[in-house]
Amino acid sequence: MIVRIMADAQYRLTDDAFDMLRVLDDDLLKALESDDAAAFQRIFHDAVEVVRTGDRLDPHALEPSDLVLPPEGTELQEAKRLLGLTQ
Repeated sequence: MIVRIMADAQYRLTDDAFDMLRVLDDDLLKALESDDAAAFQRIFHDAVEVVRTGDRLDPHALEPSDLVLPPEGTELQEAKRLLGLTQ
């Protein structure tokens, strides 16, 4: 599984790391739906950290990403806009 963090890099994740990311993704969706900015920031930070446990790919090799995360520091409203949950 290859995950890209926008404005950062691509990482190859183990199956275990991807499973952890999937759980965090569910939690992120709940935070987005409830407009809980503090929970979103905490969970999003954890998701980025899980991705960074993976092997960082060579920046010159472009691999298709299975998942793309917004850049670190993305705020709740920007994430909602990126996901089409708001105008």
